[in-house]
Amino acid sequence: MTTSPSREERQRAADCLQHLERWAEILTQQYNRISHVVVDPQDVAMDSSAKNDSILYVFAFRNLLRVAKLTRERFPSVKQHVRAFERSFPDAGKLRNVLEHFDEYEQERGEYQSRAKDGNATRNSILNWVIGWRTSLTDPGVKGIEVGDGYRRYRLDIDTSYRSAQRMVTSLTEFLEGILFR
Repeated sequence: MTTSPSREERQRAADCLQHLERWAEILTQQYNRISHVVVDPQDVAMDSSAKNDSILYVFAFRNLLRVAKLTRERFPSVKQHVRAFERSFPDAGKLRNVLEHFDEYEQERGEYQSRAKDGNATRNSILNWVIGWRTSLTDPGVKGIEVGDGYRRYRLDIDTSYRSAQRMVTSLTEFLEGILFR
């Protein structure tokens, strides 16, 4: 016989579900704005609207990862599922950090900025970092957002990340609703 969740446990589940729904909706909105962009493998530049929406997609995806992590911390039984999702997209946090902390990169203090042998950051303005599309060398239909400075590149495949996020959202929603309506 299973016990009913406590009031506190239900509140934690409701909070996680609310964040999950919000960021899933934002991610879907941004995905719909950028998924139609035609990629020219010879030209990684993108128009400013697509670039802006791509940056917001990265933020939404990263925040969805954060909601998953919060849910994992509050409900350890989803640990394996969430960790697998997090490990599938190791560049998501790095992409978000580079875009969010542009000011640190301008001051040569960016966490992922290339370092010279003496440990000092190389002069490489965030404005020189490429924010654009890349296609897979083996499958030109695969699109990804890429940020890089010539030394390091961080990438997030659009379609793969979105499909994986949708599966995670469905799974966590079912889990959290199970707590709320048990």
